[in-house]
Amino acid sequence: MLIRFTVENFLSFNKRTDFNMIASDEIRHSHHVVKGISENEISLLRSSVIYGANASGKSNLMKAMAFAREFVVESVEKRKAVKIEPFRLEKS
Repeated sequence: MLIRFTVENFLSFNKRTDFNMIASDEIRHSHHVVKGISENEISLLRSSVIYGANASGKSNLMKAMAFAREFVVESVEKRKAVKIEPFRLEKS
């Protein structure tokens, strides 16, 4: 289960950006929240939606998540360069 994902310096993301599934203290839509067993555990959202204007970074967020998944699942050989696409609008 994905609880939190952070991306920085990847494609259109220059600064740190978080996507998280941690529920707020809002109680109006409590049926969309999975509560922890004890009071100390965090409550999580059951689902989420990513939306926004054209060219707002939705696809790049998915690409960042796919990159992270592949990095974890496939691993990387020791001392092998990792192919990444850094933030595109930064002046060199």
